[in-house]
Amino acid sequence: MILDNYYDKKYGKIIASALRKNGNIYVGRTHAECFKQEPIGVLRDAKQGFLTDTKLFVSRKKALRIAKHYKQVVRKHPPYNELLSEDINLI
Repeated sequence: MILDNYYDKKYGKIIASALRKNGNIYVGRTHAECFKQEPIGVLRDAKQGFLTDTKLFVSRKKALRIAKHYKQVVRKHPPYNELLSEDINLI
C-alpha cells in the first residue's frame, strides 16, 4: 500500500500510543501506559489510537496504514485490520 505525498506529509510517522477523551490526549509508549495517567476507570471509554510526528491523533485503522507505509510494523498481532502498540517499536 502506497500513500500519496499529501497523505504522507499530513500524517507523518507514528510516534506514540494515545488515548483521546474530552479533547485531552494521553500519550505513552503503550496504551496501558496511557491508561495509567488517570485513576482506574476514568479513561475506560476513551478513543484509542496513535499520535503522529505531525501531532495528529489517528485511529488504530489509519495508524496501521501509516505504520505499514513507513515500515514501522515489526510483528503484526491480531486483529489484523488495526494497529496495536505491540506491533511496532516506540521509543
